[in-house]
Amino acid sequence: MKQARDQVWDQVWSQVWSQVWSLNHYLIPYLITYSVYNQVMVQVYNQVMVQVYNQIRNQVMNKVGNQVGN
Repeated sequence: MKQARDQVWDQVWSQVWSQVWSLNHYLIPYLITYSVYNQVMVQVYNQVMVQVYNQIRNQVMNKVGNQVGN
């Protein structure tokens, strides 16, 4: 009985392990790609936000400057 149970367990375990292993082939590149993508997006987002902030600030400053000048 114990031997049969061990065999079933071995089969189940090897199936689970092979599935996990095949997932790893997809998962690891996905994670690497995702982390690189994340870093790039954060940098792009920061640059864009700085530019947008500067543009808005310049426009506001120009308006304020014009009003104060007039």
